[in-house]
Amino acid sequence: LYLAEIRFLSRSGPQGKTSLTLSIIATCREVITGYLPAITAKES
Repeated sequence: LYLAEIRFLSRSGPQGKTSLTLSIIATCREVITGYLPAITAKES
């Protein structure tokens, strides 16, 4: 799923690269906000 999306976005030029970057950032944020509570709960 991700590879097809990346290929499509890379084909659509600079605007596609921008939206690809934004989607990667959004995914990273989701992962971080998902894992941070678990990590802090483990440490305390």
